[in-house]
Amino acid sequence: MSKRDFIELLAPAKNLEYGVAAFDYGADAVYIGGPSFGARANAGNSIQDIESLVRYAHRYDGDVFMALNTILYDHELEEAHRIIWEAYHAGVDALIVQDMGILEMDLPPISLHASTQTNNFTLEKVSFLEKVGFDRVVLARELSLEEITNIASHTDVELEAFIHGALCVSLSGQCYMSAYNGARSANRGACVQSCRKTYSLIDANDTKWVDNKYLLSLKDMNQTHSLKEMVDSGVQSLKIEGRLKDITYLKNSVGHYRRSIDEILNNDHTKRRSSVGKTVYDFTPDPKKSFSRDFTPYFLNGKQNSIANLDTPKSLGEYIGEVDEVSKKSFTIKSEVELANNDGLVVVQSNAQTEGVKVNTVERDRIFPQRMIPLSKGDQVYRNYNHQFLHSLEKSRTSRKRALQVEVTEGPEMITIRFHVDENRFVEQQLDRKELEIAKNEEAAKSNIEKQLSKLGDTPFYMSQYRFDLSNAPFIPNKVLSQVRRELVEALIGILEETHIDGSTFVPNHVPYIENEVDYRANVANRLAVQFYERHQAKVKEMALEISKGARKNKMLMHTRYCILNEIGKCMKRGHQFALPLMLVDEKQQYRLDFDCKNCFMEIYSTK
Repeated sequence: MSKRDFIELLAPAKNLEYGVAAFDYGADAVYIGGPSFGARANAGNSIQDIESLVRYAHRYDGDVFMALNTILYDHELEEAHRIIWEAYHAGVDALIVQDMGILEMDLPPISLHASTQTNNFTLEKVSFLEKVGFDRVVLARELSLEEITNIASHTDVELEAFIHGALCVSLSGQCYMSAYNGARSANRGACVQSCRKTYSLIDANDTKWVDNKYLLSLKDMNQTHSLKEMVDSGVQSLKIEGRLKDITYLKNSVGHYRRSIDEILNNDHTKRRSSVGKTVYDFTPDPKKSFSRDFTPYFLNGKQNSIANLDTPKSLGEYIGEVDEVSKKSFTIKSEVELANNDGLVVVQSNAQTEGVKVNTVERDRIFPQRMIPLSKGDQVYRNYNHQFLHSLEKSRTSRKRALQVEVTEGPEMITIRFHVDENRFVEQQLDRKELEIAKNEEAAKSNIEKQLSKLGDTPFYMSQYRFDLSNAPFIPNKVLSQVRRELVEALIGILEETHIDGSTFVPNHVPYIENEVDYRANVANRLAVQFYERHQAKVKEMALEISKGARKNKMLMHTRYCILNEIGKCMKRGHQFALPLMLVDEKQQYRLDFDCKNCFMEIYSTK
């Protein structure tokens, strides 16, 4: 089987606890921030914790990828280099990187993944990254199935694509609004989320087309209904976003996609899961019951309408119904969904304003909230906090087990008990027949040996096969069998945890870059990154915006496939006209909008 025939469910890990949970609930691999330089500055972890997670992952042949995907300054290069080598010695399976300066370092033999922050939007860019030496490329979220399939058919590099979670409105790595407005940079892991603010849309005649709406706040991605097509497109890794989300979101989303992917793989014998182990759930996963801003497939199936939520950037959760009747202290909802005490609701009012309310008590179909809010018949109601479901997730004891084969065989003088997961990874102990009594009841003795060896409890294993090949079953005391079982399990876990395959050794080359020169949008912030582009025959005419001393007026701050005009139903390609330029205005700034209608792109520019 080729590497693209192994399908991976990739989950976020905020820390060691979350990483372990991700594997327990069905992930094949996780991505986690290291001590520094991850694209989520508030999700850093010690090398010691990462090493512990690696050991746990390898119990199930899972992988741990460490995110070192911010741009680096010159004074940070030495520390980044040290962290890379520490990660390698900790057993990390791959590094996720954005800064091309890293490729100019003396690197250990570890796999390199090109972060989505490197703006992997075209076949040309993905092909270049493959030729440079990356083992995997994380594709831009905006790509369609047709575009993904085209990239996959013209490259051999592993491809990773997002299937769930928050969406950045700008092409990844091409958002500079946060850095432009302050010291915090999205390319440095400290985005202030300018896209989740309110803006007004004003034309050159000061006509206000939209007033104070969340014009850049996208819904969350959910590709549940397109997973089969994504697998068929050539994507190997299916990625869930959310290193800053809570653990119930992690358990629920991982469980949901594990079940969905397994159903696909059970019907497609040409592809296989990339790790091993069986997860038995004690709840029914449902992504609508975790944090979400409502869902969208984004551009996977082509151009879409209603991919933003203009009324709120907050979690809406699952749709419940609409307000039916309102009294002084309570209200009812037209809904078939059963609510419970302590549920959290979001009401979208007739003026499109949203307001949250906590349910105190429910009496039949009547809801008594903690406080009454203005309500009208027909208001839309969502539940963004499902108390019973989330409480059950917090208490969930879902676990994961891998298949273990057990053999009891004999030689002339010794009985051998072997535990193995495959031909190359096994442990065994021998018992001297002379020290064992012949069983008075042979069938009972045989049954007891199997029973004691199968008591695997909270270990990572379940006994999937058992072979007993003794001519005369001896009586083996339970104490002896229990000790053998414990020692073999511990020894086998040790072998699995130490399993680590080095990646290929990175060798710099001189493959020409896709452009002859690069500007601030290449995010070059250190001398090694300059050296990289020069090696690949591209002149760096401008350093990263974060360190550039040049003028910031008329800089492109966002490049997006999302179009505000299409979202509000006023696409210029359909004949709508405006006094240009259109401006995006908040309480402090105004930004110019440019529209590439031929290619359906929108760009946001600074004006001062």
